[in-house]
Amino acid sequence: MQKADDILDFLNAKLGDESLAWKGEHASIKFEDGIVVDLIKIDMQTIELVHIIEKYTSVADATLCGNLLIANYQGGMTGQSRLSLTPDFRTLSLCCRIDVRGTDTVLFEETLTEFLKYIQFWQSDEAADFLNGAEIQEETTPTQQDAEAFFTRV
Repeated sequence: MQKADDILDFLNAKLGDESLAWKGEHASIKFEDGIVVDLIKIDMQTIELVHIIEKYTSVADATLCGNLLIANYQGGMTGQSRLSLTPDFRTLSLCCRIDVRGTDTVLFEETLTEFLKYIQFWQSDEAADFLNGAEIQEETTPTQQDAEAFFTRV
C-alpha cells in the first residue's frame, strides 16, 4: 500500500462491499459486533483509526486520568494504539495512526484486528474497574486473548 485510498480499496475487497468511501477526509466502518471504527485521512500516506469509547461520558476524575496515562505507558494496555481525551474531558477514544507506505495488507489486517481487540477490552468491566483504581489481572488484557474474526460487516 502506498496511499490512504489503498486502505479503503483493501477493506472493500476484504468485506466484499464497495460502499466504504471517503466523505471528505473521513470514512466509517461498522463491524458485526457493533463496533464502529472511523478512519481519518491525515494526509495521502497516513490514516488514523479512531473509536469513541462510549462507556465513558465524562473523564475529568484525576484517578481516571492518571490511569489513562499508565495504560498508555509503552503500549502496555493499548498496543500500537493510544487512549486520548478531548480537551473538554467528555470523550475518550482509542486511536491508532498508520503510515500506509510500506504497510502491506497482512500488516494492516493485523493492526486492525489488534485495534479491535483493544476496543473490546476498553469497553469491558475490567477496563472500567482499572480506570477507577482497581488492580487489573494481566491475563485480561487483549494481548492474552484469542484472536477473533472481525471482517464481517453489518
